[in-house]
Amino acid sequence: MELKIGFDIANKTLIGVDGAALTLPPVTQGDTLDVVLQGMELLDSGDYRKTAIPFTTIKCGIGFIDAPPKAGWVKLRVAGEDTAALVYNTSKVAVETALNALSTVVSRGGLTVIPGGATNIFAVKWNLAAETTPITVSVMSLYPKCFSRVITWDLDYGLIFLVKLFQAPVAFTDQFSLPMPPAVTSATVRAGTGARNEVQKITIPAGAQGEFSITWSGLTTAIVPVPTATSTAIAAAMNDLYSDGVERFRVTKPGARYYYVEFVGPLEKADQALLTITMESQPVIETPTGSLPLNGPGVEAALDGKAEVPMRLEIEIIDGGDSGTPVQTDITVVNDMIDDPMAIATDPDWLEQLVDPVAWVEHDHSQIIIGLRNYVVGVGDAVLSTYNITHNLATLNVHVTVRENGGTNHRIPDDTYTCTIVNENQVQIVFPTVPAEGQYVVIISSSGP
Repeated sequence: MELKIGFDIANKTLIGVDGAALTLPPVTQGDTLDVVLQGMELLDSGDYRKTAIPFTTIKCGIGFIDAPPKAGWVKLRVAGEDTAALVYNTSKVAVETALNALSTVVSRGGLTVIPGGATNIFAVKWNLAAETTPITVSVMSLYPKCFSRVITWDLDYGLIFLVKLFQAPVAFTDQFSLPMPPAVTSATVRAGTGARNEVQKITIPAGAQGEFSITWSGLTTAIVPVPTATSTAIAAAMNDLYSDGVERFRVTKPGARYYYVEFVGPLEKADQALLTITMESQPVIETPTGSLPLNGPGVEAALDGKAEVPMRLEIEIIDGGDSGTPVQTDITVVNDMIDDPMAIATDPDWLEQLVDPVAWVEHDHSQIIIGLRNYVVGVGDAVLSTYNITHNLATLNVHVTVRENGGTNHRIPDDTYTCTIVNENQVQIVFPTVPAEGQYVVIISSSGP
């Protein structure tokens, strides 16, 4: 799931990417959140303009703010001497008693734990104002996973050591990066042999930007801009690798975002090296993105059987310094009822049974049909005559029908092409002649009990 969050750089606040108030949708336990931050700059007109976020580190977490531990114990240390184990919800009086039982504390004049305040925060001060020996957390075994923090305040009457025990975020990441646009790729479609030409595929995915060049057999083409890439432009760049004017690379476009490169002329009917794509002038996308998994034990512990739990999402953007300004917003984490082990029900009793069943027929799982029992695909690219089709119906018992794609939509007689059941998930169809682009539609279906 993707969370798009705007960050008002000047005011250090979280807003919507449209400049409106931010309202985050509920997120589900077990999901991985892709947190995408968009920098926003407030103009004098009152409108927002999108801009880059200057950062060296971004931290993002989901959890509770200063929530106390629920179980376990902790020990405090003074000058190398530890207290007895203090239970997670121990009182301030008990903490004071445990500290003053230490010989090192007695020799330094004793300590006082200031009463009042949150149950998981202990303000500790020396009775002698001149004493500065620190108080630390030496060891803890708390549930859920907890952190400790000791903050020192220098006041008129001496040092105050603020000892805090609080639950860790249920999800956290500081791995944010500026993503690159998807790159142009190449792959072999059909290897060249003594009987047929090699065909390779160049794919330009949605969102690709910049320019690219193609290297083959040590030769590199001129740069091809992504926005103006066409079969003609790619063919021209590749054939210009040679100055004799002979066509060696024939380029067609059988699909919306990919091209077929057929090796012809002097390169026909032979195995060829794979085309290598090099991206040029590829702009960085100015929206830092990080992954925040919600599948840890902390999420389960926080939900504790509840349908949903309100939490806080906190983001801190650091630009070169030691710390930034944390900003927070509300977020709801929803319990996940449907788990992966339920994908195949071993006991059908969780289904609603008939009020008055009249005839139960014994069965086993091999008789249950799951999902759509047919597969439809268009074929024909003016290059290939053989098509390996993966239908994923998981059975050898399939029916294969080929019809015209458009026009009269006539069914093609079975004896005009060859069909082989390769395995339970794949068939191979061989046409006597190369079909035109998008000439046929293949329907593969199966039936069962």
